[in-house]
Amino acid sequence: MDNEETWLPTTDLVFVDAMGTGYSRPATKDDGPKFWGSEEDLTAFTEFIRAYLVKYNRWLSPLYLAGESYGTFRAAGLATTALNSAGIAFQGILLISSVLSMNTLWDNSSANHLPHLTFLPTYTATAWYHEALTPELQQKPLREVLDEVEAWAMDGYASALAKGERITAEERADVAAALVKYTGLSAEFVEGCNLRIDDGEYRKELLRTARRTVGRLDSRYIGIDRNAVGARQEFDGECSSPFAPYRTPQRSCLLRSGQRRDHAGLRGVLQRLHRARARLQDGAPLLPARRLPRLPLALSREW
Repeated sequence: MDNEETWLPTTDLVFVDAMGTGYSRPATKDDGPKFWGSEEDLTAFTEFIRAYLVKYNRWLSPLYLAGESYGTFRAAGLATTALNSAGIAFQGILLISSVLSMNTLWDNSSANHLPHLTFLPTYTATAWYHEALTPELQQKPLREVLDEVEAWAMDGYASALAKGERITAEERADVAAALVKYTGLSAEFVEGCNLRIDDGEYRKELLRTARRTVGRLDSRYIGIDRNAVGARQEFDGECSSPFAPYRTPQRSCLLRSGQRRDHAGLRGVLQRLHRARARLQDGAPLLPARRLPRLPLALSREW
């Protein structure tokens, strides 16, 4: 299947695993603390980029840095560290699913209203996709709807939350009506949330009457819950649905490229990997360092 959005025709993509994740492991367990700190992390990434540019003679190539989710923290810090310590300047930085302030993600304090403001447009987009908004909003283009709700969130909603218990009954009713309009939720639910909607509860509530939930990272996905009651979803379709489409062609490719089509060997490697993942629960490394160099060989030959 062709991917019209791929970057491959115009750039080389270099994926780097932070130390302790993916395929990156310290040589010994005692070396971990050398990398596990804010400054240590940025220094390690800077050195990797510098070494890559030297090894492949790419100093004159345009260089772009992309960070996703928590990686946007790293991308922001790395831009300065790489320039100041190694003279590496990026032509551009891409922040994907950006989070530069944790205050925008979690409501750890009743005085922190930012998550309610920043999550609201996502609630609106989700409801629009699942056709849960009013006919007036459903017939508008999504971007137009989002412009409207974003403007209200920074004006009317932010002001109302800042007033706390001093908000008047009339103001509260206006805010509740607007939240019902922009989220697709019931007035009773919005009032029960005290005008502050938790994202986990939203995923359960939006399609509750149909015994359906929406995905956490991609709310276009739908999950099916056994019970319509409760505050949290039982099953996240978004987390489970991509597994087979990703894993099936991956395993097929590995089997085709291997010297043996050994399905028993494939199961054995999978079982060892699952056991290795379980080690994380005890705080142990994902795989013993002495076995890491053999893992790519095992994947190519045994699978």
